[in-house]
Amino acid sequence: MTSVIRAALSAAVFSCVLASSAFATGAIAVNDSTGTAAEEAGYAVGYGSTKKEASSSAISECKSAGNESCEVVLTFEQCGAYVGNKASYGTGIGKTEKAATQAAMADCPECKLIVADCH
Repeated sequence: MTSVIRAALSAAVFSCVLASSAFATGAIAVNDSTGTAAEEAGYAVGYGSTKKEASSSAISECKSAGNESCEVVLTFEQCGAYVGNKASYGTGIGKTEKAATQAAMADCPECKLIVADCH
């Protein structure tokens, strides 16, 4: 009986590890350009098991939202943020949305938050 319980626990732990690594990378794609206000910028977040998959997903989602010219500005392992204004933008990564946002705001203090996300 004990070996059955150990086997079940081992299987459960293994499946959790696989599930958590299935989407190990996130990406932020934006449709933003000089002169565009932060609230007008188009964006999307995508996920994948690699940076390439996450980037492809983010671009696809961005275009699906009606944006024509989407480009990946950031890939992240935990959390990422994108801030911008009419003249500049900043990106940041961190262990939390707050940390990623703070890093992006340090990159562009006069910007507004456009998107922050964790996976």
